[in-house]
Amino acid sequence: MNSDRYPILKMLIPYIFGIFSAYFGNIPRQNHYFLILLIIILLTISHILFTKLAYKLQWIPTIFLLASSFTLGFFLTNFHFSPKFNDEEEKKISSNRLWDATIISTPVEKERSVKVIAQIHNTLSGHPTNEKVILYIRKDTSALKLQHGDRILANTRLERAPPPQNPFAFDNRKFLQRRGIYFTGFVEAGGWSKIGESPSVQRKSSHLQALFARQFRHSGLEGEEYAVITAILLGNDDTMPPTLKASYATAGVSHILCVSGMHVGIIFMIMNFLLKPLTLNRMTNIIKTIILLLFIWFYANITGLSPSVTRAAAMFTFVSFGALLRRNTDIFHSLAASLAILLFANPLLIFEVGLQLSYAAVFGIVIFQPMLSKIWQPKTKIGNYLWGLATVSVAAQISTFPISVHYFGQFPNYFLISNLSVIFLSFIIVISGIVTLLASIIPNISIICGTILCYEIKAMNFIIRLIESLPFSLTNNISWTPIEVITLYMFIIFFYIFIVKKKTKHLTLSIYALSIFLVINNLNLIKSKNRNEITFYAIQKQSCIGLNHNGQGILVADSLFTKEGKEYNFSVKNHELRCGIKSRVVSSSEQSNGAWYFTSDDYICFLGKRIFVLNNQRDIYCCNPRLKADFLLLSGNPTATPEAVAQAIDFGMVVADGGCSQYRKKKWKKWCTDNNIPYHDTSESGSLTISAN
Repeated sequence: MNSDRYPILKMLIPYIFGIFSAYFGNIPRQNHYFLILLIIILLTISHILFTKLAYKLQWIPTIFLLASSFTLGFFLTNFHFSPKFNDEEEKKISSNRLWDATIISTPVEKERSVKVIAQIHNTLSGHPTNEKVILYIRKDTSALKLQHGDRILANTRLERAPPPQNPFAFDNRKFLQRRGIYFTGFVEAGGWSKIGESPSVQRKSSHLQALFARQFRHSGLEGEEYAVITAILLGNDDTMPPTLKASYATAGVSHILCVSGMHVGIIFMIMNFLLKPLTLNRMTNIIKTIILLLFIWFYANITGLSPSVTRAAAMFTFVSFGALLRRNTDIFHSLAASLAILLFANPLLIFEVGLQLSYAAVFGIVIFQPMLSKIWQPKTKIGNYLWGLATVSVAAQISTFPISVHYFGQFPNYFLISNLSVIFLSFIIVISGIVTLLASIIPNISIICGTILCYEIKAMNFIIRLIESLPFSLTNNISWTPIEVITLYMFIIFFYIFIVKKKTKHLTLSIYALSIFLVINNLNLIKSKNRNEITFYAIQKQSCIGLNHNGQGILVADSLFTKEGKEYNFSVKNHELRCGIKSRVVSSSEQSNGAWYFTSDDYICFLGKRIFVLNNQRDIYCCNPRLKADFLLLSGNPTATPEAVAQAIDFGMVVADGGCSQYRKKKWKKWCTDNNIPYHDTSESGSLTISAN
């Protein structure tokens, strides 16, 4: 691929490097004016040199032009990612209680609350506040009626989202900050009132999404079938059971459960067919293109403008304009241009996993699929269809698996079988879903269509679960760092260039890249195999202690703690994945022992390190000599006083976990401070990891 043919792509690469540099460098916001001036200077120099220098020296102004693109990405990222308030303003926002808020998202029903994103408006000491916040409104009948665009008066205290409490845990604060959200608040029932409505396109789109979802219910869909069709066609996966999501992930077809380019493409083809009578002349073609694009973007808006949908809608926009201008629109131009527009509007979108996977998949299909398809030429139409589907699936997997493994730590071994089995069926389901919606004006026909759609989804779910049940369906517990991902992509790129150009230097570069990947990967594995650590995890209202012995782990936890529960997935899983730990759960109320550990209801011994567990079921008696313990763990609601415990146990450090009451923590913290005893509260300070080497 000649980069001179793709000037947008050439400018996009340094722009993306600028985004990453600003995101991880986080230059202070007061330098924005300097960056703007620098961009202007670089562009001016580039323009002057382009007009003055000979053709052979045009690479010199090109360097200045690329530098301006890098600086632009740096500037826009720094501008978007920097807080729009200082510490004093943050204190004022946190101290205020009454907020005028406009809901700017579709409300999501949670277990005990309704989650909304809202734009708050208020005046604090003469300074207007106009921030996006997340409000959790206590669930009741009134809260469930809230809609996009509703304006409410809410009584709540806004606080910054807490940083991650456990090692390698999901950073919700940074995740929200990338979306321009810095504060969250909880609103009690009766602590808010609706004071108006703000009509908007998004409000109408939200209403339509809810209307279409209700229509699927009226057509007889419920349970898993309803969850699948609303996720596939409307982009709403809030009702999707976690077990079903996991089944699709194991089978390697999670992309089916989100509105993607395939769905936008189907809508595009249907609308293009319906508008075919408008292809009479240039004027009617213009009208057709406008109607087509308005409908595509309206559908994208209904589905929530996810990265994959936005990418597809933007790409179809360029293709449509290219056709209108009677120009052959190059797919790379369309992809690069759509990505450039998205990242110019919001450079932080580059950190969205959905956008990364979406663009990686399409680039992979465009680059690798033609090469793969030449390997074999089937002689039948069915063979051609299946081979084409297989090469598309493999091409997309080649370009996405490094990112996917990095984020999710697993690889679906039967992805090819899954895609060959259900891709065509998912296409039929999308068509059937659209027909079911169109048939809603005739109830009896709608019920028939809904019944057919229901059985189609049941068949797809059955196939997915069947593939999931196959032996070795999933390779998990894989941990690749960003450096490993980059070197793996370098290997893929250089090896592809070698196949195309047949030059030895590209093969050499690909071997170097693969060697670097293998060296880094093995060094990380060796490092994980030589760790002996105790980790006191920070889990709300629960106790969990991780014992890691050279990659073999024990989780000593409450009886309700399981590796399938959300506590493990949110608080522990990423740590074990990144450190290469394979663990099993041991109940803290039972006795368990092995070659390197011993646990009981009140005592844990790990490679010579001793932990005494103090809970409300333990009576403390003074003894001489005192029991020896490296750590005293406060769990539950221990009634024994610090003075009484100190007379019975000689401990070096006190650790309070998430299961200990606040009242007991305050007493113990004060006593530890007075007696110079190290104290750690996992609820306040996060998890604690101690080396046992």
